[in-house]
Amino acid sequence: MPVMRGEGFRLVLLYLCACLSYASLEDTAHGDVKKLAEAWEGYSCDRLKDVPESQRCQFVTEECRSDSRVPYTEWYYCSVAPYGVFATGGFMMLLACVLPLLFCLLGNTAELYFSPTMSLVSQTIPKMRPRFAGVTFVAMGNGAPDLSANISAIRSGQVALSAGAFTGAAMFVQCVVASEVIRISKGVTCKGAVLRDVGTYAVSITGVGLCLYSGVITHWFVVCAVLVYVVYASWVFAGDEWHAAGRPNLQPDRAAWEDLRAMLLQRGYKR
Repeated sequence: MPVMRGEGFRLVLLYLCACLSYASLEDTAHGDVKKLAEAWEGYSCDRLKDVPESQRCQFVTEECRSDSRVPYTEWYYCSVAPYGVFATGGFMMLLACVLPLLFCLLGNTAELYFSPTMSLVSQTIPKMRPRFAGVTFVAMGNGAPDLSANISAIRSGQVALSAGAFTGAAMFVQCVVASEVIRISKGVTCKGAVLRDVGTYAVSITGVGLCLYSGVITHWFVVCAVLVYVVYASWVFAGDEWHAAGRPNLQPDRAAWEDLRAMLLQRGYKR
């Protein structure tokens, strides 16, 4: 019995020592975390060069977490940058080789899966005009990759990158894609429609420029942007219906005038 009591006393003493040690370690860890938080207060994930080189890996791991399936930033600052210039150069070359592949995968996903679905939906809807389908369903299919990429950029804190991607994609479509389409088609066949599209685009890009200049995006701006698109789509729909119904020909019909002149001459009327 005395032996059992002695062993029980030792176990209790051991348990108390373990609790005290754990509390001490927890306080120390909490203090270290608090010190790190205070030291990292002036740093941000957008300016990692301001973080001391010895702390970048830990800072990126704890403060710059993203929803990306591939942690490129952690790989670079924890497994590449500490090993010198050659490792950094090799990593950059690898990313440069992978980037075109990612663009191809993104474009093929929209081209092979999303855009055909939107085209089929637009064709199955009764009385859906091709031009109206192009500015609604097909446009949504083509813009889906841009939307997903910009949402990911905004969630990761890259707001400036997202804004540049929006304006850059729009400029590329208007300056390169539209020019190439006009060149292949050997001229603009629908001048009124092109002027309408360019005018609406000018209004939209002016609003975006004013918003970026002010530095604030409000709910009113979002509502106005949606209204501009709704008005534009309605304008396209009304124009297509007008053309389909047969717009009145305001130009004089020369053949009709010649027939009328011949009839009047037969009846004895002269100019």
